[in-house]
Amino acid sequence: MSATEIGQIGGALLLTYYGGQGHRPKWIACGMVIFAVASILCATPHFIFMDDSIVATRAGANVSGVTRDHRQKLCHIPDDMLPPVARNAVDPTRDVSPVADALRTVSLCDSSDRSLNQNRITHVVLSVFFISLLFIGIGATAVYTLGIPYIDDNVATRESPLYFGITIGVRIFGPVFGFLLGSYCTSVYVNFPFETSNLSPGNPHWIGAWWLGVFIVGAALIVTAVPMMAFPRVLPHQRYVPRVSNYRVQPPLDLHRNGGGCIKHPAVQQPLIQSSATTPALPSPVSPCEEAPQ
Repeated sequence: MSATEIGQIGGALLLTYYGGQGHRPKWIACGMVIFAVASILCATPHFIFMDDSIVATRAGANVSGVTRDHRQKLCHIPDDMLPPVARNAVDPTRDVSPVADALRTVSLCDSSDRSLNQNRITHVVLSVFFISLLFIGIGATAVYTLGIPYIDDNVATRESPLYFGITIGVRIFGPVFGFLLGSYCTSVYVNFPFETSNLSPGNPHWIGAWWLGVFIVGAALIVTAVPMMAFPRVLPHQRYVPRVSNYRVQPPLDLHRNGGGCIKHPAVQQPLIQSSATTPALPSPVSPCEEAPQ
């Protein structure tokens, strides 16, 4: 399980409960800021150990394959090889063991301290990456778990599938954009923009600007988090404006025009008479009018 998934699982319950009851756009903006800060934190090892990586790259580029092979043979002379060398020497009384000790003190053979330093740097970098990815998972959870309900609550039912499709599409094509951005950034030298290199990106000793991509993503998230924080808790809905019909509407029938609930319209009077005949127990609120005497 990666650090990002640990952050998503750990922050999903708390963010869903507290963020769902609070101001969701502000919670989403805070998640974006956490995501951005964690992304920029991923790039900090470059600025901390930049000199060591550049020196190691230059040293590896200056040493050819033959030189590295000879260095391995000279710096790791086994002890059982020394007695035959001593017997075949011109002066048998001469001790050759100091020769091996002298070779081990050469800068090319001084690999123990260098390997310890490299292991220390590796542990620090991995720790920084783990913490950064952990907070990236927490920030991404706030965006995903609170963004979809916010859209669903503030968008019309007919339009919600369109917005959901756009959201899911952006989430799917996000890694594609990340791969393209990473490919471009690794084609730039690691010490950009302060230094260039004579090596080509195809050289095994080439180190690209791996830190540039996460730095760009973090800066973009900080910029977009500002307008996201300005969104209201609930979007104002458009008021319903009734359509103006071209047809003339008949005025409502005045049941009390003649007073006493008297209805003279034949289309209404006949059903009322039939209803009164079938249900005599129910009093009628209106009664048909008797024709007034002449």
